[in-house]
Amino acid sequence: MKRILYLSVLVSMLFVPAGCEKFKKGTLEKMELWASGNAYYSAKFIDELEYSGPEGEIYVDPKFASNNMVKYYYYYHTDESPKSLGYTEGPHTDADGKKMWYHKDGRENPGSGGIWSDGFKSTNGQGGSGGSSGSGSTSCPDSFDSYTGDAQLDAYCGYAWMYRCQQGKSLNDPEVRAVCTYYNDLKTSNAPDCPYCK
Repeated sequence: MKRILYLSVLVSMLFVPAGCEKFKKGTLEKMELWASGNAYYSAKFIDELEYSGPEGEIYVDPKFASNNMVKYYYYYHTDESPKSLGYTEGPHTDADGKKMWYHKDGRENPGSGGIWSDGFKSTNGQGGSGGSSGSGSTSCPDSFDSYTGDAQLDAYCGYAWMYRCQQGKSLNDPEVRAVCTYYNDLKTSNAPDCPYCK
């Protein structure tokens, strides 16, 4: 009897999948948010690959978290396809060989069913458009324009615009203060003040 029980346990173990890996299917949606205020959207299908990122939240790519020019935000959609999120298959692939999908009207548009379908969102909040925000009387245009023609200065001023106008942060917010300090430290007497830093 013991021998039969031992054999049945051994046979059942042969049919248990090895390891504890959890395989999922879904779509990884990406927003590239540039200091200039420009945002570009894309998505790619993840087909039965192990996925180790967070679920149910927007997260920034840690490799580019301190990049002064662009940040890459991602959101993983379980059991969704790029098509169901409002994207159309694009003409090229990502670095991992996966086909990239875009809105039919171009990369500047998020998918109609995606996480960014109603505008900017990041881990720090959701943006709006127009009006004034923060503790000053800064006017917020819908997009950021170059004020200096200098890429580095424009990057810092662009971040100030994004934080204040898109994320609604005040002039006293630590991230706003940091980029404004960098801007003011670098600017020459000929460069204008960044309007989002006052």
